[in-house]
Amino acid sequence: MSPNINDIKQQLEQLKQNFLDDIKQKKEDNFVEKIRVKYLGRKGELSSFFGLMGKIAPENRPELGQELNKLKTFFQDEIQKLSQSEALRPQKVDFFDTSLPGIPVDFGTQHPLYQVLDEIKSIFVSLGFTIETG
Repeated sequence: MSPNINDIKQQLEQLKQNFLDDIKQKKEDNFVEKIRVKYLGRKGELSSFFGLMGKIAPENRPELGQELNKLKTFFQDEIQKLSQSEALRPQKVDFFDTSLPGIPVDFGTQHPLYQVLDEIKSIFVSLGFTIETG
């Protein structure tokens, strides 16, 4: 005995409602990927309905196929929207990039004799003398 097309349609509506409920309950970081695998994965909930296509009466297959394809594209579109919104959301930075340059450190000071020599030079320059090198 083949499954009833109306029962399958009701199950598809229930699946769509479950999908919408799951989307509203964002909990984890990799939430979008888990939803995609749960509903569209190879062993996902929607693929089990595609497996029923062989068991259903031939005159009902086109109708069920259209319903399944509509639901699949709906799931894909919603998952695409979710992944785009996740990509736009700022991510937490939990690591320290060791390749960034550090804070520059001043190494030491000028020798006291050179400090005195520079002070003496500035005094003589202020009196009008010039410094000649040679």
